[in-house]
Amino acid sequence: FGESVLNDAASVVMNRVFVEIDKGGKTTSEALAPAIPQIAGIAIASMLIGTVIALFVALLFKWGKMRLNTDCQEIELAAFLLGAFLPYGIAEALGLSGICSVLFAGIMTDYYTYHHLSRASQKTTRHVVKTLSYISELFVFIYLGMSFFLEKGHVFRAGYVTLTLLLCFVGRAISVFPLAFLLNMGRKHRLPWKHQLVLWYSGLRGPVAYALAVATPDDGSLTNGIIITTTICIVAFTTLMLGGLAFPFLKWLKPPIMRSTLQTKTDTYDISNHWFNRLDRRCRPK
Repeated sequence: FGESVLNDAASVVMNRVFVEIDKGGKTTSEALAPAIPQIAGIAIASMLIGTVIALFVALLFKWGKMRLNTDCQEIELAAFLLGAFLPYGIAEALGLSGICSVLFAGIMTDYYTYHHLSRASQKTTRHVVKTLSYISELFVFIYLGMSFFLEKGHVFRAGYVTLTLLLCFVGRAISVFPLAFLLNMGRKHRLPWKHQLVLWYSGLRGPVAYALAVATPDDGSLTNGIIITTTICIVAFTTLMLGGLAFPFLKWLKPPIMRSTLQTKTDTYDISNHWFNRLDRRCRPK
């Protein structure tokens, strides 16, 4: 999940930067020089905003000790949800990446804030967040399916669709296998090659790609229609075809099953040696 959200955040940032640069009428070579530091700056600033706000919210939960009061469960849930939206709103208001900010805020929230909720609020929060996530995902894919029939100005180019789809697979392979190789060089428990194949195969291109295609500036030519139609075809193929064949693919590949850490992480948080927990015990004793 985290990898897909980070990819979405990176694609949104890159698209936004290049769209703004394109409005200035610069060539590709002239656009790359300012684009690279701008993309890096937006990404780093968004990460910092999400991390800092999440830590601040976590401290509020810790100092407030609402988990000790059984009458504050509704307030806990409301504060938790508002704290999750805050990094996104601030990052977008500053022209940064709200998705990237929310991702890193979610990482810190999962490792820290969540464990300062009461047991009842933890269960309620988990169910509410999962329900909202399911409803949002369902709405997005319904809208995406409707757009296939309701979108005007479709321009289908079979060669362009095939080439773009091939480049998606090649780009996915370049982003997975070399990075996994570098990651395994410093890991005690290496990422198996079958897991790497699953990561490569499951790189579905979904609603974010379509949203960026629709947001492409329309210059009145056929280019905009080609981009939107190609994106819809790729999303439909990767989601329906690859997604539908995911279970047979996993059954054939038989990747090793990793031990689930959800229950272990929750039950052993107070005695774990995680760096943030060590910092918490040393600087913020309960």
